[in-house]
Amino acid sequence: MSNIVAIWSPFNNVIKPFTDWKPGTPHPALSHSWIKKRFDIWYEYTYKSISNQTDKRYIYLIACNLLSKHITDEIFLDVVKNDKRVKLFYHGTCEFRDTVKNLRENYDNVYAARIDSDDLYSIDVVSYILNEFPKGATCGYFLKGYGYQHIFKRLWNYDCCKSGPFYVVKYPRGLYRFDVIEHPYIKKMGGIVLKDGMFIVSIHENNYSSSIKKPYFVDEIKQKDDILKRFSI
Repeated sequence: MSNIVAIWSPFNNVIKPFTDWKPGTPHPALSHSWIKKRFDIWYEYTYKSISNQTDKRYIYLIACNLLSKHITDEIFLDVVKNDKRVKLFYHGTCEFRDTVKNLRENYDNVYAARIDSDDLYSIDVVSYILNEFPKGATCGYFLKGYGYQHIFKRLWNYDCCKSGPFYVVKYPRGLYRFDVIEHPYIKKMGGIVLKDGMFIVSIHENNYSSSIKKPYFVDEIKQKDDILKRFSI
């Protein structure tokens, strides 16, 4: 049986309001400076955790906005050229349709696994999905993982509560579709809770949090180092 994990990250495909953005002016997420800064974060954190997967049966789709294609194509050029598993995804293009068609026609099951473009998956998440995804389940979500504050090197236990942005949808042959599903709906779709400890929510210079409480920290050095190694940190 031929199965594959289609990991995907929203990059700047969905334009959301910014607190400092005024309608009618160019959106920050379409600018070269915003995209370059976001790329640097993605490359340092998310991409390292994906490219070091122990099981290479995956494709990595980066969902980008067609309005900024000339910028994202340039900035991602070296990564896309050197890593054939990485593909920039622009809705409505021939490349988009060809990728979807390939996934529909050439695999018995496609597991679509979402991750934000500044967070991390454990380097064994592909292996877990392909070998341990619960039988009979059509979707699931990772509820408990870790948070990591890069500036202060802090690691803590993180709970997404009811549902989080780390989810997997299973598509049998011929049915794969690239859907941007709002994560609360995964639970409503009958999604089940998957294995703990498979993700890190990344807290960095552009995503700062100081509200973590001391009891949640992972302070034991060896335990902390062992966890971070699983995420290529």
